[in-house]
Amino acid sequence: MKTKTFATCIAVLALLALTLPTHPSPAHAQQAHGPIFSNPIGRGGDPYIVHWNGAYYYMDTDADNAGGSRILIRTSPTLEGAPSGQGSVIWTPGSGQPGFDIWDASLHDLGGVWYMYFAADGCSGCYSNHTIYALKGPSDAADPTQGPWTFAGAVDPTISDVIGPDVFVAPQGAPYPYYMVYNHDLNVSPPGEGIYIAGMTSPTALAHTSITLLTTPNQTWEDKTTEGPRVLQHGGKTFITYMGNEYYTCDYAMGLLTFTGGGSDFLNAANWAKHNGPVFAQNGNACGPGRTTFTTSPDGTQSWMVYESNVNAGSNAYYRDILAQSFSYDSNGNPVFGAPIQKGTALNVPSGENAAPHVVGVAVGADNQPRVLWDYPDGHIGVWTFSSDGSQVVSKHNYGPLTNWWGQGIAVGADNQPRVLWDNADGSVSVWDLSGDAGSVLKTTTYGPYSGWYGQAIGVGKNDNLPRVLWDNTDGTVSVWDLSSDGSSQLKATNYGPFDGWTGQSIAVGQDNLPRVLWDYVDGTISLRELSGDGSSQLKATDYGPFTGWNGQSIDVGYDNLPRVAWDNVDGAVSVWEYSSDGGGQLTATDYGPFSGWSGRSIAVGQDNLPRALWDNTNGTASLWTLSSDGTSKTAAYDYTAP
Repeated sequence: MKTKTFATCIAVLALLALTLPTHPSPAHAQQAHGPIFSNPIGRGGDPYIVHWNGAYYYMDTDADNAGGSRILIRTSPTLEGAPSGQGSVIWTPGSGQPGFDIWDASLHDLGGVWYMYFAADGCSGCYSNHTIYALKGPSDAADPTQGPWTFAGAVDPTISDVIGPDVFVAPQGAPYPYYMVYNHDLNVSPPGEGIYIAGMTSPTALAHTSITLLTTPNQTWEDKTTEGPRVLQHGGKTFITYMGNEYYTCDYAMGLLTFTGGGSDFLNAANWAKHNGPVFAQNGNACGPGRTTFTTSPDGTQSWMVYESNVNAGSNAYYRDILAQSFSYDSNGNPVFGAPIQKGTALNVPSGENAAPHVVGVAVGADNQPRVLWDYPDGHIGVWTFSSDGSQVVSKHNYGPLTNWWGQGIAVGADNQPRVLWDNADGSVSVWDLSGDAGSVLKTTTYGPYSGWYGQAIGVGKNDNLPRVLWDNTDGTVSVWDLSSDGSSQLKATNYGPFDGWTGQSIAVGQDNLPRVLWDYVDGTISLRELSGDGSSQLKATDYGPFTGWNGQSIDVGYDNLPRVAWDNVDGAVSVWEYSSDGGGQLTATDYGPFSGWSGRSIAVGQDNLPRALWDNTNGTASLWTLSSDGTSKTAAYDYTAP
């Protein structure tokens, strides 16, 4: 969807406000919330994940690839955090190298060296010229994100119109040390896609004479397509999963080939048994599951799969939900994938995960004291109140644990009372009204469950003290709820959307009592929307971007009614932008970082109109910065670690 279309169409669709419906789950990646998480864990396509040295390394084909013109690896200590982990660009094409439509990147440790394989072409949209290329990286004793990486060329320059490469190590005694699988257009009418295998004489070269066609779309459910092969090896057995049917439909599903040769003749198609029918197919709102990649839990006791799922049938093909779930093997050592677990279902995190506490958000009252919301792995939350410059912790108060709940957001009105938004994987939210020092709970109110919806953010008017809750849906719909001061009753609920690829990210309210909603698009565009006081109509909508690698993270509005937005970059940088009151003009923009291991989490503005920026580190440390009014300079910074 084009950004100009979004800003102009929203005014019309806002007139279609309805009560909150039930739909699929939210679009953006989540952190682990205590011992649970829920799908989706991100947005993208063609995911690939590797667990190495206590961290997950994640690649996909999405907006972070700048339209398919570079390769980026994200890292995370948790599987469910991998699609939103800090990113490192390891390779950008040089002169004469393929610089367009870079798809299907996969990372492999071969012979003690890191290699990356991908499909690309030399001109935008020239898909029939897609060729498989290799990058050679550092020794496997080194972090693959640190490089150096060198372009090793095409693995076989004579083959084109190929995508989906994956590589596996052959057992001792095999004719070749490594084998590559990929999909290739079949020279038939009507056209179709077949799965091929080839021996590799080295990690960067195919043995051209070894290429073998393993399967074609010869089962009804596959339609005209068998594509996206991924190798799974377990207990001495080798399997190839693949995708059948059209990728943009809910009928997209996973098939299975099993090597039955008993030796190492992988190039004999007769040694591969094809399962009759799909082995992993749509279940409810888990539409069109596919492009599966396999890994383990951190302690190695569980097998996990990460895969894509269409937002809905016919949705934007390049921006799909990313899902994760565990799977098992039967007594014969064959994989049992089961069915996709529906989005929004609470799932236990992988065994052995030790997620550190992390900060969720910051809010500042009329007293200019920041309140920071922490989320703990055991299901607790913590609300810390700071001195106005962030140099001292004035109070700390913990609540919980609450099973399957996590702290999602915090906001403070002119009454200096924090409101905390709790979120549940079942589609419920709970709004807690706390005393000014956050030491006591004055009121708790739960709404829902609403299947597939999530409470995304909360904002409180800096004059009327009314909370506004922003709900988010994976189909690009948001709902803005206007609540009573203590959160105990709903005054108004208004839906906007759906807009494919967009997410309602954050909400804030100024002294003028007008909510501003921050929308984020997968390509690095944001949209600022100024709403009427109760959220029921849109007054202004302005788009900014796209900016490669950036996403709009958080918004707050000062007592001067000027919005400040914190942008977050995959490389650990943030950018603070100050806008005109209605969001229609950018006044200042200031970048900070990058800082390795850090991400910009939240921004908040007090009565002094000074923004406070909250940073989060994967090791459980937070940093609270005080900025000048326009965000152009840092006046104070203090680091804190949760106990």
